[in-house]
Amino acid sequence: MTNDADLELRAVSDRFLANLDRLYELENLKRALPTGTKRFIELAAEVRTLTQAVLTASARQEALASSAEYTVGADGPSGAPIDDLPRSSVRRRHEILTDWRAAERRLAQTAPGTAEYARQSREVEALRYEYRVAEARDREQSD
Repeated sequence: MTNDADLELRAVSDRFLANLDRLYELENLKRALPTGTKRFIELAAEVRTLTQAVLTASARQEALASSAEYTVGADGPSGAPIDDLPRSSVRRRHEILTDWRAAERRLAQTAPGTAEYARQSREVEALRYEYRVAEARDREQSD
């Protein structure tokens, strides 16, 4: 039986892999450019943002897998392999924006310089990137 944690785990894993693919593309583009050029710097910033999104997704997967939803009992693990889980629907921009705003509020309430602040900052960056991707996707679909 599929639950919300299963759907989220699949979605996070799918985004994780998509981000890794994009990181590979961007890094190869960046390697072909002279360092210090405007485009090189833009690509470097995008690589940093995506890397933070990958780290955030990795932490989220770990948290989901460690949750009560996935306990290891006498019969072994209770969760199914991610590849066997159904794909979740793509998140709409307003859903991402709601999460992004909440993450920004949490960040504003966190003490700078702490590990929690760094984690919250990565989450904000990941949501900002996810929103940009959704915005580009919606633009492509409307053309």
